[in-house]
Amino acid sequence: MPKQPTAVTTRFSSDTIIVSWSAPQDDGGLKITAYKVLLRSSDQIQFYEELSHCDGNQLGIVELRECTIPADLLAASPFNLPWGSEVVVKVSALNIKGESNQSEPGGGGFLVAIP
Repeated sequence: MPKQPTAVTTRFSSDTIIVSWSAPQDDGGLKITAYKVLLRSSDQIQFYEELSHCDGNQLGIVELRECTIPADLLAASPFNLPWGSEVVVKVSALNIKGESNQSEPGGGGFLVAIP
């Protein structure tokens, strides 16, 4: 089983939030085949996947360890993040042996409304 991903960050760019992370230091001896990316909702407790822009099963996302999500999508359900709030993410790695523990929550990017 892989170790958990590290260095999870978010950053605001134009009208999107860019989520990125580092591969686990130990992949459990087998290639990472997917990542599960979970974003924290406005209740500060629940984390949800956003699969239309950040599906960790997509090869490009697996290789780059990065995805880009429209900011207005995070202001809607199920995230309901108010403008100005920090976007916090947890990531786990998957391979044929199973799923890693989730990373520590990471952030840094704030949801900014573009007029």
